[in-house]
Amino acid sequence: AAKGKVGEEDNQEFLTKLKDMMEVVSKAASELRAERNAFHAEKIKFATEKDRETKEETQTLKDELNKERRNVLIQKGKIEALTKELEDERKRQSQIQKNADKNCIQLKTKLEDNMKSYMELEVECARLKEQLKHSDELRKGL
Repeated sequence: AAKGKVGEEDNQEFLTKLKDMMEVVSKAASELRAERNAFHAEKIKFATEKDRETKEETQTLKDELNKERRNVLIQKGKIEALTKELEDERKRQSQIQKNADKNCIQLKTKLEDNMKSYMELEVECARLKEQLKHSDELRKGL
């Protein structure tokens, strides 16, 4: 019976140690679960923060791109306006040149007409001088 009592005590001791070990394992498992859950929560938090940062960076880049597009459109409008202004100025200069050419031809024609009239007047003047000379000779002769 003493042997049975010792065996029972050994069993009791074994069960107590087993129970203690089970508590340690259970506690360790709980701690591991808590660490795993904390790790997953941290991972989700990090991914969410990275996602937010990426969205902010993307939005910043979109804003900059839109700003550049607006600037390009403004510059394009300015270039188109300057191109039209330049074309209008070319047309105006062309018209001025045509008018100048036309005026030059008219002035040349007037000059030629005046030269012709001057030559005719010189011939008439010479004829009148000759006639006057002839009249003076006739008068002297009388």
